[in-house]
Amino acid sequence: MIEKLIDEILKQGEEKIKNIEKETEYEKVKILEEARERIESKKREMRQEMDIRLRQVENKELISERVEMRKISLLKKQAVITRAFDEAEKKILSLDFMQRLVKAVNGAEKVYVNKKDVEICKHFKEVLAKDNIKGGIIADFGDTSMDISIENIMKILRNRYTSDVGSILFS
Repeated sequence: MIEKLIDEILKQGEEKIKNIEKETEYEKVKILEEARERIESKKREMRQEMDIRLRQVENKELISERVEMRKISLLKKQAVITRAFDEAEKKILSLDFMQRLVKAVNGAEKVYVNKKDVEICKHFKEVLAKDNIKGGIIADFGDTSMDISIENIMKILRNRYTSDVGSILFS
């Protein structure tokens, strides 16, 4: 009887051990599966985050390239506009307008002109030849002065019409 009881206790113990092993195996599999799912979920999140960051970097690069292209385009446009004004200045300088300018400043006490225009202005009280004047005249009337040099005329024209010239050239 004791032997039967011992056998019964051993049998029950073995069954409990088997049940515990089964539960442990089940828990182990469950824990491993949950860990795999968390790992896969974390991988997906990391991939999504990497994709987002990659897109952000690509967008920054594209924006940077666009800005650089706009800068280059603006520089080229400015060069064309500058060339247009330079050509206009050459055309104006090729015109014979000095006689009209001399009449416009009649009565000036002192005039500043380019060396080549000194002869035309010899009737003024004081005529000063200036290398920095390409054409035109700067007249000093004592209390006021009038700058109708080509440099000043072109400065005024550039300030006033640069956007209009750009619109005409690049529309």
